[in-house]
Amino acid sequence: MPLYQIALVTDSQTARQILEYYQSIRKGLPSEIGVTQKKIPHITLATFKTQKPLSFTKIRAIQRLFKKEITIKFAGLRLLPSKEDNTWVEISVLKSNALEKLLEKIVKIVIPCQFSNEVGDQFRPHITLCHVQKGKMVINQLDYPLLRKETKATLQWGIPPGPFRFKPKK
Repeated sequence: MPLYQIALVTDSQTARQILEYYQSIRKGLPSEIGVTQKKIPHITLATFKTQKPLSFTKIRAIQRLFKKEITIKFAGLRLLPSKEDNTWVEISVLKSNALEKLLEKIVKIVIPCQFSNEVGDQFRPHITLCHVQKGKMVINQLDYPLLRKETKATLQWGIPPGPFRFKPKK
């Protein structure tokens, strides 16, 4: 089953600020996954598997969506518990009408498929900073200008763990 990821990626300046913020809070965190220059900060819109590779028509339909920039607004830091008392550290992104409509368009194009992330009402846009292993967790700088920033983002194809450039075969 082919696996696909479609994500929003910010401009390089914002991506650099996210990386710098992560580096400032990660000191002393027993983190196993984290943002790096190779793991581009991104907002996953859809991760899904299909029975067979996407058709050229579906790929083209999705690529038409790539031409538009979308405005996103960060809404603070979120700490979410995970299995074995670990914690996900994320930058929340406000769920806007534009984001929801973009996701709806993607879902309509790629169905039938099996989604690995939440879509529809359960969609929770965010940028994962790191996954902190069980243990003591202290995060400094919970109030940081980046966490309230408004910026532009563009769509990219990707396969976990991060986005990459994809050219379909005709």
